[in-house]
Amino acid sequence: MKILIILFLFTPTCWADTTLDSDVWILGNAGVETTSPDGQLEVQADSTHPTVFRVSGVDETPFLIVGQDGKVGISTNPTAQLDVMGVADVSDIAIQLDAGDLDPNTSTYQMTLGYAGNESYRHAIRSRHKDSVAGNAVEFYLWNPGTGGATAIGDQKVLSLITTSTNASVHIMPVGTPEYELVVSNGDTTGGGTVSAASIVEPSSRRLKEGIRSLGKRERDQAFREVAGLKHKTYRYKKGSQRIRGLIFEESPPSIQAKGSSLSMNERIVNAELAMQALIERLEALGADHD
Repeated sequence: MKILIILFLFTPTCWADTTLDSDVWILGNAGVETTSPDGQLEVQADSTHPTVFRVSGVDETPFLIVGQDGKVGISTNPTAQLDVMGVADVSDIAIQLDAGDLDPNTSTYQMTLGYAGNESYRHAIRSRHKDSVAGNAVEFYLWNPGTGGATAIGDQKVLSLITTSTNASVHIMPVGTPEYELVVSNGDTTGGGTVSAASIVEPSSRRLKEGIRSLGKRERDQAFREVAGLKHKTYRYKKGSQRIRGLIFEESPPSIQAKGSSLSMNERIVNAELAMQALIERLEALGADHD
């Protein structure tokens, strides 16, 4: 039977439908809707068939579809160049990429994004993986004209979603190890970036806090001494051009110091408020002495 099928395949073209119910060997290229296939199997689209290639399940559910417009659908009729259907709310996985690096390696890309149908100006996404809490990350890179030609893959890391030993962090223009949930760096100094915002709010409801204790005269006097002893400087951050005024971590009182050699703006404001209250008390006492 198999020999007869092979002989049949090499007979002149048959234009009627043909059904085969046994094994088939094709010793050469095979073409559908073409008499001169350029590959071992070529299916050529035509205007009368919207689907060029289809693989279905036993209930005719589509597994893979290639449309006449070149769009590819996985488990769905495609409406995009690649259309992948997942099922919501059932822990389904639509696409799984398995090209991540083992931390601290960064040699593999999970995905690159090129321009206008070619490999120019490619941005990239990398992932790093580790069997511990710290070191798991998804990192985003933009194409950088200063470090490669048009076909180079982007190497300017602009965003990192990363876990550390104590938390998870969103790190913009990352450099160093972030110590807070959101860190804005400038590519050279950890936390040396700039944030622009119309307002910044602090959750302050009593229901969010515990161990509440009132501060008294001792804390007000201590804050007064600390504010009076502040040593303000002018400086620039590394890789920055704007000269600013502020404090140096190593010269600041412990009450306003925070992780990562940073200063707590909240503690600085509280210190200033306590110092102002202490000053008011002293002025009131001075006025009472002159009455």
